[in-house]
Amino acid sequence: MLGWGDKSMGFIRELCLANESEGGGVVVILSHRPKDELDMEIRTMVLLRGTKVICCTGNPLFAADLLKVSVHRARSITIMSTHPETSMSDDALVRVLLTLKSLVSHIVADVGQLDNKQFMRMIGGDILEALVSRHIVGRLVRGDAIIVLAEDNDSYTALLHPVQIPWSDYHRSFQKQPLPPPPRRILLCGWRRDLHTILHLLQHLSQPGTVVDLVNPTDIDERLDTFRADGLDLDSLTNLNVAHIVGNSASKRQLTNVHVASYDCIMVVTDKDHEGEPMGSDSHILKSVMLLRSLELKQSRRVFHQVPCVAEVLDTRTQKTIAHNPLIDGTAEWINSNDLVCYVSRMLAMISENRFVNAIFDDVLGDHGSTFDVLPASRYAESGEKINFWQLAQRASVQYDEIVCGYVYMTKAGHDVAPVVLNPRDKVTPRYWGKFCVVVLRDSAQRTTFTEKEALRWKIHVVRLTIS
Repeated sequence: MLGWGDKSMGFIRELCLANESEGGGVVVILSHRPKDELDMEIRTMVLLRGTKVICCTGNPLFAADLLKVSVHRARSITIMSTHPETSMSDDALVRVLLTLKSLVSHIVADVGQLDNKQFMRMIGGDILEALVSRHIVGRLVRGDAIIVLAEDNDSYTALLHPVQIPWSDYHRSFQKQPLPPPPRRILLCGWRRDLHTILHLLQHLSQPGTVVDLVNPTDIDERLDTFRADGLDLDSLTNLNVAHIVGNSASKRQLTNVHVASYDCIMVVTDKDHEGEPMGSDSHILKSVMLLRSLELKQSRRVFHQVPCVAEVLDTRTQKTIAHNPLIDGTAEWINSNDLVCYVSRMLAMISENRFVNAIFDDVLGDHGSTFDVLPASRYAESGEKINFWQLAQRASVQYDEIVCGYVYMTKAGHDVAPVVLNPRDKVTPRYWGKFCVVVLRDSAQRTTFTEKEALRWKIHVVRLTIS
């Protein structure tokens, strides 16, 4: 591992977990951090599980320091993002790649900006797998591989005989149900540095004619200049009609002309001016959400609010406070974006173990190919029907060309969130699926319609995918 950043500790933790079944491995770290300080921090924060971690102080830009840690003997090399400014971090990454270019190995690079990914690949060639951390079977023939969803390579076994799935007349009696439609009117409050990326993803997920209203204090000319600098031309977003509203989302006076109840969903994201002050940013987000709910209640005749809302927080303490306050917790889906760093660390660790995993991440997390979705189980099982997981998976495959990966129990607002069960061990016990949602892998290009009542309940999923 070359360099030290905010994802490094999680990366080491995931490598130790992956190597546990093999009796442990060896991880060598070359960074600017003092060796004694880093040794103590890792021993305190990480359960090594048999893996030996060796820390060395040095500069990955110097060939002598690279040879000191025997980088040419490494099974894989991971270059960490080391600077909070993504452009500066990528500049340093290029210099490290040029130093490593003559070495034959497997390199994983944590790239900060999407625009730099192709450039990194040109420099690194076939030995490089580049992961942009901010974005963050048919018939088998020779050369194909099976993708297994499992915790580790020793946590599953292949059956020697085909699975016998009980027969049912499902395809004759059950009416095929369409997917929920994406939102058609979106209110986006705040000005994140990667707002252009959010708009690109919304362009892919949305239907033509979707309206996106941007509410933040930034001047319109400055917004357009920023978008152009980031390579985004709003006219190229053929599915989106982007409108600009200049105002503070936490100010009632500046939101009087915003008809909150007319939107299909709301996103409240961190403003770039508050990124360095997590508690101050979270206070602004809280005020914005509560104000939007207050305006919605006044503008709508309905007793219960109907517009799904996703709000971003930065501080773990804020998230815990919200979780213990049912009144606030029920006003939005709260996402701690800083917690997503641990998922990036896991992705880096998996790619370092198997470089071909990067192609899977590109497919399921990018704006093309397949996508994970969470859909009501009523799409696959009738009310009161008792079937097992194998039958549910078969129906999804036959009826919709989808792959069932797991399920989650739908809890009520204010209750603890139930854990997501992926690739369940027990696939043969029948159960009622009325209170479950199903995790599926499907073609993201599918476009269908849903009833208005059911669509309202599931629109929030598209927004959660976007902000995450």
